Amino acid sequence: MRRLARQFPAALLAAVLMSAGTGQARAQVDLEPPPEGYYRPSDAFSFVVPADMPPERLQRLRLALNDIDVTAFVRREADRAIFSPPQPLAYGTHRLRLVEHAEDGAIHELALWTVQVRRSSAFQEADGRANLDLALSNRVSDRRLDGGVPRNTAQGALTAEGRVADDDWALRGHIGLLHNSQTELMPRDQHVDLATGLVEGSRGPVVLRAGDHAIPATGLVMRDFARRGLSGSLRFDDLRSEVTAFAMRTEAISGFHHRFGVGDTGHRTDGAMLSVAPLTDRPERLQIQVLYLDASGSTVGSGTEGDTETSRGNASSVAVDSLLGEQRWRLRAELARSSARFDEAAPSVSESDTAHSLLAMYTHPQHLANGAAFNWHAGAEHTLVGPWFFSLGNPALAADRRLVRAFSGFQWGGLGINGQVAREHDNVDDDPNLPRLRTDYLTLGTQYTPALVPREEGIARLFNQPSLALVIQDMAQRYDRVPAAFGGDDVDQDTRVIHAGLRFVPGTWAWDVSHTFTRFENHAGTQPDYDNGLTELGLDVMVGDRYSLRPRVQYNTLRDRDNDTTTRTTTAGLGVWAALVPGRVDVSLDYSLNRTKGGDDSVDTDTQTVTGMLNWQLRTPRENRPGISLFASGSYQDNDNGAGIGNDVYQLFAGMRIGWPVSY
Repeated sequence: MRRLARQFPAALLAAVLMSAGTGQARAQVDLEPPPEGYYRPSDAFSFVVPADMPPERLQRLRLALNDIDVTAFVRREADRAIFSPPQPLAYGTHRLRLVEHAEDGAIHELALWTVQVRRSSAFQEADGRANLDLALSNRVSDRRLDGGVPRNTAQGALTAEGRVADDDWALRGHIGLLHNSQTELMPRDQHVDLATGLVEGSRGPVVLRAGDHAIPATGLVMRDFARRGLSGSLRFDDLRSEVTAFAMRTEAISGFHHRFGVGDTGHRTDGAMLSVAPLTDRPERLQIQVLYLDASGSTVGSGTEGDTETSRGNASSVAVDSLLGEQRWRLRAELARSSARFDEAAPSVSESDTAHSLLAMYTHPQHLANGAAFNWHAGAEHTLVGPWFFSLGNPALAADRRLVRAFSGFQWGGLGINGQVAREHDNVDDDPNLPRLRTDYLTLGTQYTPALVPREEGIARLFNQPSLALVIQDMAQRYDRVPAAFGGDDVDQDTRVIHAGLRFVPGTWAWDVSHTFTRFENHAGTQPDYDNGLTELGLDVMVGDRYSLRPRVQYNTLRDRDNDTTTRTTTAGLGVWAALVPGRVDVSLDYSLNRTKGGDDSVDTDTQTVTGMLNWQLRTPRENRPGISLFASGSYQDNDNGAGIGNDVYQLFAGMRIGWPVSY
């Protein structure tokens, strides 16, 4: 808008708006009220203009919208001056300001209007979107298929979202529905069921949520906890703090039958969280988070009535996070405690334990080094989790672990290197009756994309726009202490992985090659040693907007070093797509061959698969207008076990797709 406004003479507005003087301008130029009592985003603004305008003042007047000069977008209609915004205005409050640039350089405000842009008289904002996708299919022919598979199927999805708001409150929500005529594939053997849904309302500092959402906690007690349930937050801006209370289903669920997910107290997580930044001037220097939860449920599946793998208990934590030294240093510490009951037969017996973590990290500000942007970071972390520590808010956290980790990385132009070393061991309480397993990790990753001038001719152009990836991983596990009475198997093994990949983009096509080597060595003799090598070569070709070709080959060797046998697997694939009539008719074809042969002739199999689809877009879906397409598809698979026994299966389908995007 700024750029457009400067392209026209500022006197255009003056020719239609001005009166003889500042006082007269305030009295004579007025903004007409909108016919409906409010403005819509694309409405024009009409000013009443007096007929006797002194021309000597014309060059000194400006109209500004939200402090942006919009003088160039005003036109004259009889005794009116009409300002038409060059683009729809956002919902909410806007300011129109009429000013005069005096001859002495001073700027005088002649008039100021505050206007409201609304969707309707009831709501300042109201919008909604929905999208329907439905596929109807008929299997017209097949061979060697299970007779229980239906010939006619229907699958679809409906997503919808909307928002209404006015002044200091807002209500928003979204919902996703799934449909499948094969009810056995649905969560509750129904044709239509709920995939996800959320309703969120806010008024001032209060936010309430009902449905599928995440609790914004990342720590020992709760991490990546996105479930269905209820939560509410209250923000205190003056105190730079927020309180959140929640009641959530412990397990991830879908379907209408769970409703909001909080009806079953045996599978519910209740809790509260306080976040506060007590320092007024530099809030980033100290941020405190206190969390408490009380939970019952299962760590496996969706949690059903009668589940024997349930546990219950509570957990709490205090975390302190700080950014110091111009936000270069980050220091974080967390202390957590849990009390859990694992035995349903003895619900009064609980196990309590603690966990803590410490993190220190330094990030150097980005600067130029030899003409390229350079930045780096380094840090260290220590985490200790007691043998009985357990939280259903973070079931993936392994108990009885002590981890010490150091990491660093830098980015310099197109070169990036990241690495870490870590040591972890169990038996943190040093129980003399238990062994202690030590695990050492090493990871080093490199990405390099040099900025080279593309070659236009010769074989060198095949290597234009190169990018390199190199990853090295090493993991060593062994007992560093074993009690005399221990009767289990010894652990002493190493796993090393090296991956190297190259990709080049000569033009409208690209090719890549990579190799991954894995070596596993078991020094205790409890598992066979092996080497695994995987080499891949791929090509992506796009011819204009109408054709694409994607061949790919993989060759894998698995060598059992103890038994001196090698299993070789070759996988080749080809994908072809063509727009026969651009925007209307397209066809795709995919072919794959998988051949596996063992060195001792224990395995000798061939599998060939062909899939194809023809799609005819009868009507393209557009906003508030449905689209319809017809399709024909098929698949063929031939399996040969090497003993002369084959099994070829094919299917042919015909169907229709309907897509309907709707907006308000």
